Amino acid sequence: MIVFKVELNGEKITIAGREDLCVLSAIVGASGVLGSESVGTNTEKQKSDLMLTVGGLSARNEEDQGTHYDWAPQKILSVGDRVEITILEQGNADLPVKEKIAKRSEIAERAFWEKSKKFYFEHKEKYEKDN
Repeated sequence: MIVFKVELNGEKITIAGREDLCVLSAIVGASGVLGSESVGTNTEKQKSDLMLTVGGLSARNEEDQGTHYDWAPQKILSVGDRVEITILEQGNADLPVKEKIAKRSEIAERAFWEKSKKFYFEHKEKYEKDN
């Protein structure tokens, strides 16, 4: 299986992975005032948020909605921190520290329906031609 070995400033955070995953991610994110011309996303003008998250999603099928996994609590980062992600293929990984059943929300279903309807009307003539 594919796993991510994630280190922060030379210290191992986790080895993330599971045999049933369809999504595995290690995300370094930054929001807020990030440059001299930024108005930011926060009400505090000089604040920025830097973070690291490691998570995944198990495969979905009609019976199973899938499960979201976290392999470490969200880490707050600082300028100068070094995040290293090594992609490995191996048979073992750390256990997730948190899991939550993934539910398809009505909002997501509605958005999918709207997108599908739009696609249908845009391509209707192409696919409904008489042969």
